[in-house]
This record gives sequence, structure tokens and C-alpha cells, in this order.
Amino acid sequence: MSEDPLQNTNICIGLAPVVGVAPKVLILGSMPGRASIDAKQYYAHRANRFWPLMAKLFPNESDRLLSPNYDDRLEGLKRSHVALWDTIGQCERTGSLDSAIRAVVPNPIGDLLKTQPTIERILLNGRKSEAIFKRYWVTAIASECPHLKVYGVPSTSPANATLKLDDLVIAWSDAWTKG
Repeated sequence: MSEDPLQNTNICIGLAPVVGVAPKVLILGSMPGRASIDAKQYYAHRANRFWPLMAKLFPNESDRLLSPNYDDRLEGLKRSHVALWDTIGQCERTGSLDSAIRAVVPNPIGDLLKTQPTIERILLNGRKSEAIFKRYWVTAIASECPHLKVYGVPSTSPANATLKLDDLVIAWSDAWTKG
């Protein structure tokens, strides 16, 4: 019987992008945590505030965005013209903390942007996402997509417990509406 070579390693492989029709905003996390990878769902950890935050930002879609059904939540994002992905496609990590991420293989964000010309703004969910974006993509994106506005926003992770949901709403709303 052959063994899965990834079975006993700390290699994490990210999720596919979520893209609807004519997205205007691309939200980029860093790398899904263990709960999300295991569930094959973005922001699956029950303490992550991503979905409640989206419901506050898009009240017309709040029922979908807070649904226990993952496909409903994704539909709520798509109807809100939001695409979702991560800056990291693969890495090594023990546990779920961004600080433990090593051996980064970035996602091909430039390729996604070429196929989605309606994206006007990128929101980087957390410091690690912002650092990876700056390291691998900021120069290429600035030259290839000069119309794009890119903003770092506070992480929705439960590890960022200093900010309450209302604080996140304010910070993310500001990035959403900046010129």
C-alpha cells in the first residue's frame, strides 16, 4: 500500500478562488487555517469573524452570508461582487497561525486579475497577506493594473482578538470606500 507523501508533513495547500460574475473587489487572505483546509471552506473556524463581517458590510445578503450552508455564503459574496482567494497557494506550517508559515509558494494573482478585469480593489486580510502580496505581487500589479486600489485591512482571524467586530466593520468599510 502506498502512502500519501503529504500525510505526515506540515504542507498546506490552499483553496481555489471564489469568483462570480463581474467582481469588483478581491479579498485576499494569507493561507486558510487548519479548520478551513480540513473543511475545504474559506473561514471555516467558528471564531473567525469573516462571515459576520461580510453580513454587516452587505446587509442585503446577510441571510446568505450567515447561512450554515457554505454554498449559500459563497453565493452571498458573489452577489455582492466580491471575489475571494489567498496570497499563498502552498506553504509549510504547523498549526494555523500565520507566524508559523514557511516555504511560501504564492498564488498566481496576476493571472486571476487578467481574467477578471472588473476588479477595482484588493483588500488584504491581515498582515501576513499584505506582506506576501508586497513581496511577490505589488510591483507587477502596479505596472500591469495601475487602476487597482490595494488596501491592507485588519485580520478577521480569532488570533486578532484585540479588535471587535464593530472595529473591523469600521476599518473594512473605510478601505471599501477610499477613493
